Amino acid sequence: MTPRAPLSGLNGKTYDLLVVGGGINGAGIAREAALSGLSVLLVEKRDWAWGTSSRSTKLVHGGLRYLENFQMGLVFESSRERRLLAGRLAPHLVRPLRILLPICRGDARGSFWIRCGLWLYDLLALFGNVHRHEFFSAKAGLKMEPGLDPRGLKALAATWDCQMNDARLTWENVLAARASGAECRNYTTLAGLPSRRRGGVEAVLEDGETGDTAVVKARLLVNATGPWVDRVLKDMGWADSRKVRPSKGIHILVPGLTKGNGLLVSAKKDNRVFFILPFALGNAPVSLIGTTDTDFEGDLDALKAGDDEIQYLLDEANRLFPGAALERSSVLASFAGVRPLAGAAPPGKGSPVSARREAMLHLEEGVLSVTGGKFTTYRSLGRKVVRRACRAAGLKAGPSLSARLPLPGAPEGELWANFEKRQVMALAGRWGLKPEQARWVLGLYGRMAGRVLRLAEENHEWLRPLDPARPDLQAEVVWAVRHEDARRLDDFFLRRSFLGLGLKPDSPAPARAAELMGRELGWDAARGRQEVARLKGILEGEYGS
Repeated sequence: MTPRAPLSGLNGKTYDLLVVGGGINGAGIAREAALSGLSVLLVEKRDWAWGTSSRSTKLVHGGLRYLENFQMGLVFESSRERRLLAGRLAPHLVRPLRILLPICRGDARGSFWIRCGLWLYDLLALFGNVHRHEFFSAKAGLKMEPGLDPRGLKALAATWDCQMNDARLTWENVLAARASGAECRNYTTLAGLPSRRRGGVEAVLEDGETGDTAVVKARLLVNATGPWVDRVLKDMGWADSRKVRPSKGIHILVPGLTKGNGLLVSAKKDNRVFFILPFALGNAPVSLIGTTDTDFEGDLDALKAGDDEIQYLLDEANRLFPGAALERSSVLASFAGVRPLAGAAPPGKGSPVSARREAMLHLEEGVLSVTGGKFTTYRSLGRKVVRRACRAAGLKAGPSLSARLPLPGAPEGELWANFEKRQVMALAGRWGLKPEQARWVLGLYGRMAGRVLRLAEENHEWLRPLDPARPDLQAEVVWAVRHEDARRLDDFFLRRSFLGLGLKPDSPAPARAAELMGRELGWDAARGRQEVARLKGILEGEYGS
């Protein structure tokens, strides 16, 4: 059985920073602060990356579309951070991807403006992108992506960005923070703030599983709860104010449309740009389509893609790939997230599409709230937050190491391509895996993959897949419980892996995973059945087609 440390062990402790929110920003802030020598407690009321940080477009991008809003500084910063993530910090989780831009007759963004934008994009990246942009004739473009509608197609432009595993990137930042001394707890709620002042706060925490409580102190509380920032402040006694403009974005998964390229295209309906991306989901090719961008005032804890939103993406995809004939039944899964855009613009006053994506920091009475930001720049944001926190709370931090030290799964001092080639052969030979299985495990765990597979020394059955049609191994479930804080079945299926997306109703994976988790966590048979039922409800509801 894998025990969870009792919350009471934290009672009476004092920290430099109490970081609330276990998404990418909270995890990145905790890592930055811990690496800088500060004492840190990071808490998340649900699972790591439960909210926005596991429901993104899965891109680490330089922000090509932000050029239209003249956000040059953000594009420059994003391009720099993209290089860091793909090159040194997390090359196993952040991979280069060619992005094609179809140029069609009658488009609002013509060939001249796209050429200018791509030259500026490469310039702001200091010509350090994976490859410089290219242009192809319609004929050449159709050889690359033969499913595209040739009618009106004038040319294709190509640039490069990176595709990521958002939930695992968040988790590895939590793991890195913990390795540097931070205490990190998921399923732990900020239940009260009885004392708050410029010199520090006293906070009541509650264990979401047991109901146990603890009172801790911190020199500063960092509110990194994303779309929930305003709610947290209101619950802690502040007057109702708007620091966040919630913007909902949805994605759908459909059978594969492209030949391994991503597409960045303009919607005919409203001229908004969206992506069609290849997505690793078992053996069959799949495309991820999204995202939308609309003001949201609903329940942040019960997000679901709406019928009209799904149809919007299907209509636009069919326009580009008429031969696909996508219908509602073609949707394998969908999911929705909410961006915490900075600013207090009320819904209805200007589209969120044009809202700026830079982060903003708000300091008041012992609490520093973080709004806005984007996944790509989480590390640089963490650095800014720690600097501001030190000034506000009179703390002294050491030099920033977050740009120099790779995340736990990244190879040290070796190019990812070389490391992957060598390790695929080694792991496949050592454990009797197919090369594609070894490559899958490496893509999730990087240099920790061997440790995951060594669990098979305890039980060789754990090298078998959870579902014959999918690559995820049983060992991954055991590893997730023992070493990755997984407490519920959906923690594994939707965040430690993406096995839950597009999972067929008759798949044996949920029952087998519940059995494995149950042995580790001490579940009885009834609890196991409850977890399977709960997972199926989530997959059919929040992630349903």
